[in-house]
Amino acid sequence: MIRILDCEIAGLHHHVMKDHIRSMEEGDAVDLVREPVNKHDSNAIRVDDGQTGEKLGYVPSSIARVLAPLIDGGYRVVAFIEEKVDYEVYIEILFESKK
Repeated sequence: MIRILDCEIAGLHHHVMKDHIRSMEEGDAVDLVREPVNKHDSNAIRVDDGQTGEKLGYVPSSIARVLAPLIDGGYRVVAFIEEKVDYEVYIEILFESKK
């Protein structure tokens, strides 16, 4: 696996997710889910809790613009919680390989 980058999860709804975020630990897996028909951004990549499937937020659009074509092209990316600062959650995104 090759490390690509780190980023903050965008669009977290802190008041709704407080307890859920508090229960997550550094190193927990998150799922990156493409949303090509997202009405706001055709490159959207949703971030879901890897255990519960609950939506946490999105990869920032500036990063999704680069990652979306890789995912769409068959490359696999994996992500983990890298750091939590209060209710800000940062993820590490890794490039694995083509499926």
